[in-house]
Amino acid sequence: MDEGKENEDKERLLTIAKHLNVHCNKVKAVVNGFEVGQIFKKEFNLSQTFYTTTSPSLTKAINGLFGTYQTLRSQVREVAQIGYVSFENSFPELRINFETYYSVAVSLLNLTFQMQLLRLYCYRLLKR
Repeated sequence: MDEGKENEDKERLLTIAKHLNVHCNKVKAVVNGFEVGQIFKKEFNLSQTFYTTTSPSLTKAINGLFGTYQTLRSQVREVAQIGYVSFENSFPELRINFETYYSVAVSLLNLTFQMQLLRLYCYRLLKR
């Protein structure tokens, strides 16, 4: 690999790692909103069913967060230049479970955990 390409890949890894960190904070903000609702809103309960039709703006926001996760995940795979199976074994693609508010919160927390792992992986790739 030539030095120019190597520097370009390192810059890209740093940029992706930064975006992963920023995106984790956005996802955590949604989870924090659920926590606040659980504590301060009498009518809200994490165990209640999540109806995508009665919460279209929240559903759209969550799907947007998930879409960004997918994009960042594929960018890491592209820069890492490893095979699909190896990458999937290390970082299996996650989904959002829209069954209850609790299942949505757990899904979002799983996204943040994996994005932090992807971020660490980016930093590890800088040393190769």
